[in-house]
Formats: sequence, C-alpha cells, structure tokens
Amino acid sequence: MHVGCIPPRADIREGRTMVSRSWLLTASCILVTACFHQPRTAQAKQDLPTRIPNLSGYDDETRRTMELACVTERTAGPVAYGACLNRQIASLQNSPGIPNLGRYDDETRRTMELACVTERTEGPVTYGACLNRQIASLQNAPGIPDLSRYDDETRRTMELACATERTNGPVAYGACLRKHMKSLSTLPRPQ
Repeated sequence: MHVGCIPPRADIREGRTMVSRSWLLTASCILVTACFHQPRTAQAKQDLPTRIPNLSGYDDETRRTMELACVTERTAGPVAYGACLNRQIASLQNSPGIPNLGRYDDETRRTMELACVTERTEGPVTYGACLNRQIASLQNAPGIPDLSRYDDETRRTMELACATERTNGPVAYGACLRKHMKSLSTLPRPQ
C-alpha cells in the first residue's frame, strides 16, 4: 500500500458497477426502441382515434362558425370540444348551411351578418337560417339606399340615427334611412 493513498472502498466500487449496469440497460432500451419502433406515417396517424374532427373539408365561414359555436366547450378540453364539433357536423347533414352572400353589396352583406350575429354563435345551421330569413325579406323590399349623394356629415348622422335598425337587418335599416332621406327632402333649400 502506498503512503497517502486511500484504498478503494467496496461500496464505491459496487455503486460504479450499478451505474454502469443502469447505463447499459438504458442504452439497450434505446437501441431496441430505435431498431424496432416504426415511425408513424400519415396513414398510421389517420388510423389513430381522434377526439377533435378535422374541419378542413368545410368552407372558411362554416368552419369558423362551428369553432365559434364550440368556443366554451373548447375551454373544457378536447373531448368536450370534439363532441361539440361533432354535433355541429351532424346538424349540417340536413341543412343547406350558410348561404353565399357574394351577390350583395358590402353594406347589405354586413348588415345581414350583423342582424344574425347572435345566431352565428349557435353554429352554421342557426346562422344560415337567420341569413336565409334576411335574404327572403329582401325579396319584397328595396334594401339599403345609396347615400353617396349626401355629404359625409349628413350621411354619418343618418347612419347613426338608424344604428338600432341596422341590427335588425337591411330591410329595417333601409326603411329608417329612407325615412331620414325623405325628411331631408322636405326641408326648404337654403338660398
């Protein structure tokens, strides 16, 4: 024995051996997993059960409306959110969905959307039904008049005076604007 050297203790040698064995076992598990585990392909991922349905097959407006209708359930987790989306999807099976408003001018379209904002939070079926009612009401009504002949201040004042009616849709909003247009036409002209 050398002077000043401490002989290795048996318990330290056993600890090193245990560490070596533990490392060997871990390395073996990694090797086995790497060799025999097959990566998930796109097909394998599709075969896995999912709780949240894929909405990519729906148009943007329908998808956003379904997501909005299920926003509360989303905060409860994926199972509740997925169940809500599945209910929305099932309800669409017997419904025409959300009508295309592309044929309407921007003001009429925005006014219809505003009139149905509450129904939009209930999903695409309820929202679509509300928009269809707005469309039907326009069939026998003149809609929203063109205010471009008025100066900005007069136009904004008429729009403000009819803000409440605007939330009821283009027919009510248009009637209110026409009432103010008529009242302006009865004023004496400045000389």
